Parts: sequence; structure tokens; C-alpha cells
Amino acid sequence: MRAKEKITKSVLLILLVALFAQCTQEDASGQVLSPLTEKNNVLPKNVDSLRVLAIGNSYADDATRYLKHIVSSAGIDNKRLCIYVASRSAYSLKHWYDVYTSNETVALRRDVGLIEMKKNASLQELFAQNWDIIVFQQYSRASDNFSTFNPYLDRLANAAVSLCKNKNVCIAWHMTWNYWTGYADYPVTEARYDKIVEAAREMSESNRILTIIPTGTAIENARHSSSLKTGHDLTRDGVHLSYGTGCYIAACTWFEKLIKPSFGKDLSTTSFTWEIQSWEYEDSKYEAVAVTEENYKLCQACAEAAVKVPFEISPIE
Repeated sequence: MRAKEKITKSVLLILLVALFAQCTQEDASGQVLSPLTEKNNVLPKNVDSLRVLAIGNSYADDATRYLKHIVSSAGIDNKRLCIYVASRSAYSLKHWYDVYTSNETVALRRDVGLIEMKKNASLQELFAQNWDIIVFQQYSRASDNFSTFNPYLDRLANAAVSLCKNKNVCIAWHMTWNYWTGYADYPVTEARYDKIVEAAREMSESNRILTIIPTGTAIENARHSSSLKTGHDLTRDGVHLSYGTGCYIAACTWFEKLIKPSFGKDLSTTSFTWEIQSWEYEDSKYEAVAVTEENYKLCQACAEAAVKVPFEISPIE
């Protein structure tokens, strides 16, 4: 009986080791990653300070371009927060995972707030700081195809949770926008927006990333508004958001989703407007529409509706 018990215990031990191995991952750099159950931490609410890191490309640039002005207009103390962006043109999740495993130095840009964080280091070192929220996104041409997200998103998010000093760090997803409907020969009808939404839904279920910044839906809301829509769907080149109302709506969406819960300030506390700068006109292939006293509340409404209903278009008139 004792021999049989020893064999049984040995078999059980082998099975437990195998099960643990299945529940963990080791990336190309040898970093052992935690099980995947921790990525659904909720957004921080009513906090003394907020530290956000966004990993992305020019779409993250557009979304945060005017955010500092909205934050200041809302009366939030800039000493209490920061939003840093790691931005590389056309970078996909795979590109960022390659950067992670190669220990390449990454430069961060502080777009909002005054809290100082390390700005030039490997992603491992950057992830290891005391972030409250870390935001990921997919390259726009692949944002409608969930099969391109993993294993890269899974491993990056796992690494972020495992390494971050704050074990309650919230992993968030930036759901980007569709191109102008007349952009090149690319399929950019509303049907593609539906595919972007479906990919985000599947990502949320599969990767357990529950915090969605629905910038794409906010822009789609504006495109269905007779007062806000433009001839090129609020884009300056068919792809990137138009200066003025386009970038403003995106920034409002980030504010409504990430800043409002943290500081208890909603968009009604800001009346920030924006005159188009000369360099913005020069950088625009298509129209740029100023944010004015007449349209800023409508822009805010597009963002508010998207945060309430992130996967459906809510026409704002």
C-alpha cells in the first residue's frame, strides 16, 4: 500500500507541475509571467493621484493631443497625475512585444500632468514603475482582426501586471477608429467599424481586459451627427483625426473613461475650446474644424455616449 501511495503522490505531483506550467508563460527574454487571472483589475476611483502609461502609435498621439488642456480646464491639479505615451509610428502589438523581449530602450513622452516617472528605459523597467493604468492598442490596419492580437497582447499585458509595482494596476484597451469611408481602396465602410467592435469584444472576453476606451465609437457617433460630420469623416488625411473637433472628441473620451472616475470630475466641468493653429492647417490634407462655444458640448456628448454604450453608435444631433 505504501508503494502504491508513493506512486499516487508522485503522479499527482507531476500533474500539478504540468498544470502550473500551463497556467504560466515564459517570454523570449526569460521573464516568467503570472497566470492570466489578474488583468481585470477595475479602474481606480476617487484617488489622490493617477499615473497612466499608454503603449501605442500615432492613434495614441491623436487621442491625448488636447487632453492636458481639458484636464486643466476641469480644475484638476496637474501635480496629482501624469499620462505618459510610448509612441512609434505604425507600431503593432507584435512590434511592441519584440521591443519588450529585446530589452530595447523606449522613450516616453509626458502628455498630461506633472508627476515624474522614468522616461527612457526598457519596457521591463518602465512596466515596473508604480502605474495605475496601462493602456494597449493594436495597429489600425489590424484593429478589426482579433487573430492578430495574441499572443502579443496576452504576453505584454501579463508582463505589465507581473512587473508593475502597483499590483492593482488596471490594464485598459484603446479601441481606435475607422478610416474615412473614401480612403484609398481599403474597406472602410461602417461594416469595418462593426469588425473593430467585434474584435474589441472578443479581446475583452479572451484577454479579460474589461476597461475599454471607446474612441472609435465616439468618432463614429460624431460622424452620424449632422452638425459634426465632415466631408472626410473627421480625419485630416483619411486616417488620422482632424485637428480641432476630431482630436478633441478623442481626448474627451479618454477624460470621460479614465479621468472622471479617478477625480470625480466629468466633462461638464470643462468648457475648453480650441482655435486651429497655423501648423495644424499646414499639416492637414483635409478640413480642420475649430472647437467652439457652439459645438464643444456636442463633441463632449459624443464621448459621453460612447463611454455609456461603447459597442454601438449613438447618433448625436
